Amino acid sequence: MKKLFLPFVSALAVLSSVVIACGPNLTSAFLSLAGSLLDGPEAWKRFGLADVRHVPASPKSLEPVVKSTNQWEKRLPSTLEVDVAEFERVMKEKNLPDQSLQELVANYQQIRHSQLSQWEDAEMLSLPKDNKMTALAAADLPWIKNQDWPENIPAEFKLYVKGVARFHDEGAKGAREVWMELLRLPQEQRLYRSAWAAWMLYKTAASDEDAQHWLEEVCRLIEKEKCTDSLRMQPAALALLELKASTRSPASLALHFHNAKANPRSAYFAALLEAARSIAGSPNAVIRAEAAKDAATREIITAVLAQDADIKDSSDQTNDPFKKRLTDWCAELESAKVKDDAVMSDVGIALYRVAEYELARKFLALGAKTWEALWIQGKLELQRGKPELAAAKYSEALRLFPKEESSTITSVTESIYDYSDIVEPPESGWLHGVRNSRFLAECGTVRLSRSDFAGALKLFLEAKCPHDAAYIVDHLMRADEILDFVKKYQLKTVPEKPVENQEAQTNWWAGGFRETVIYKPMNSFLYVVARRLAREAYFTRAREFYPPELVPFFDRYVSLYRRAQSRAVSREVRARCLMEAARYHRWYGMELFGAEGDPDAACWNGSFPAEDMQLMRCYNYKGKVGSWNWSESGEKIWKEEVPTTPISLRPAAFEIMRLKQNMLWGRPRFHYREVAAKMAREASHMLPRDSEEAAMMLAEAGCWVRTVENGIDPMFEELISRFAKTKFAKDADERRWYPDEFRSRVLDWNPEESLTQPMPGDTSGKE
Repeated sequence: MKKLFLPFVSALAVLSSVVIACGPNLTSAFLSLAGSLLDGPEAWKRFGLADVRHVPASPKSLEPVVKSTNQWEKRLPSTLEVDVAEFERVMKEKNLPDQSLQELVANYQQIRHSQLSQWEDAEMLSLPKDNKMTALAAADLPWIKNQDWPENIPAEFKLYVKGVARFHDEGAKGAREVWMELLRLPQEQRLYRSAWAAWMLYKTAASDEDAQHWLEEVCRLIEKEKCTDSLRMQPAALALLELKASTRSPASLALHFHNAKANPRSAYFAALLEAARSIAGSPNAVIRAEAAKDAATREIITAVLAQDADIKDSSDQTNDPFKKRLTDWCAELESAKVKDDAVMSDVGIALYRVAEYELARKFLALGAKTWEALWIQGKLELQRGKPELAAAKYSEALRLFPKEESSTITSVTESIYDYSDIVEPPESGWLHGVRNSRFLAECGTVRLSRSDFAGALKLFLEAKCPHDAAYIVDHLMRADEILDFVKKYQLKTVPEKPVENQEAQTNWWAGGFRETVIYKPMNSFLYVVARRLAREAYFTRAREFYPPELVPFFDRYVSLYRRAQSRAVSREVRARCLMEAARYHRWYGMELFGAEGDPDAACWNGSFPAEDMQLMRCYNYKGKVGSWNWSESGEKIWKEEVPTTPISLRPAAFEIMRLKQNMLWGRPRFHYREVAAKMAREASHMLPRDSEEAAMMLAEAGCWVRTVENGIDPMFEELISRFAKTKFAKDADERRWYPDEFRSRVLDWNPEESLTQPMPGDTSGKE
């Protein structure tokens, strides 16, 4: 993000709709996480070969195994795919009938899938969707249960799979016996699985000496006996042997890094990571110093240690071996006097992740000025209680945030599995998007603390934090400010995609409101804007932002409301118009006027009470922390907690003032029902006191809300006193409640049918 503001339409275009399915237990607003601002970012650094910027220089005496470095950019085959493809190639050489061949391959794939799924579930994420299979229990496969393999299957495949089965059932000892049996086959009968068996014997070795022997055997089988190396085990074995050797150099690590680019999914890649960790923690000071001075090796080791910090829980501040390895590596970098290098920033971020804050501050100052480093420096300033300095760091980081990163955003406040356009867990990259979402959400929080409501709104939308954006629209910004925001970024609703199966679709912002289905995030946001504007009677502007399905109801409501205010028609007509408008306000109140969060929880279709963000922010303003809980009866209870650290960024006084000026301040859940009841009461007052129609208007309002105070319902008491002359009021007084048949009728009012009826006072059916 080279500039502070990206074109807003493109920023919104990458938002994804989220299914709100977890009720009140789901934290949907980033602002609810008052203490999370100082947390280390999720998934900070996942070490990938593509992330390393320096090109390793290979020594002349060691030629790289792979000449090209482009292969790593493609999707690489999994172990299962390699295994099955090799098996199929061997079986084709036997000239079997096609049907028999396909059956053998399918059964073999089932067996290996069942075995591998227990070890490497992640492998299956890389399979094409049409090849994904349901794992089968080993007991259901006769080949495994009875070892009754077809005779034409080569012995090496039988023995290798049998060894894996033994490993699952009996452990290493029984499996090793089978793999040793495989290696005793004549050379020409074990070309495809010898290296695999030797590698597994290394993995299950009981001693370092035995492990080294089998690593050397892997290399010998491939080099001398020309056994296949379909999983690139030889370079992995070479890397591991170097770890066990008395001498090793950063140049060798760089060489292995170069070779690993050919297949980062192989065992070689794990060996590379272990090699980097070993060099960083080597007892040999010469080796550590050489590694710190070599740019490529320094970056590789730092990236691996940063990944380790990412995996480790940043709240764990114990002095464990991992932290010692990281801090020892930091000392080595200091001795090498490395400055203005991105690796110093990466180290600083890793230190922040493990709560080494002062050391993190030092290394971030020595590193390159990247947006990531500035972000963490902003956190450190917040930690010191310097919000002005923190805001400056965040602003600078935002200016450096790459524009292309905006396309990777994955909401930090929602579960990845809740995205309506993702039918399966993503293969990769979503954690990277969560990190970016957190950054933008934190920038939005900082802007909000400085009363920059429009700036915070934009950032929360870019961060895919729609509930935080809705909080600003519903409670903080004035209507004219919202309209200026919409105008500035030229926001408009766009046609939704057609829905083939309405029942199968899930709607979140619209909360499942009847036929209203919204998927496009811009439309979702503008729908919140529409309801906010409508609450303040900005009807003309609000109309353009409603979903098309709601426009006829909104138009009818507005026509009724305006005619009810007109002096050109009689009081009776005005009363009837206002009463029908009140019914819309009651029965379509959530759709037309409901607040997205508190008090109405339109985001959940009102099924659960929303977090009271207004009061929570007020508590935070006073330096208090806590969380909202719900009793069994649905009552919302604030549970105050003792803050372990001061709130790093309190709301501004101006924000609290705006909250208390807003019409929703202190309103109850489903506040629009209360508004509807007041409208109906006003309509009843327009008619004479002996009017049966007026009495029923007031009674209908009484059915919508219960306002019992000290055992008395004021609406009911007004009915039997104001309209005491009417038969309806007398019957209600005798029953001491509204007649059952009347309540059933008013609770079944159908807004759709009203659209076909003429307007009150208009006999032609038209306005």
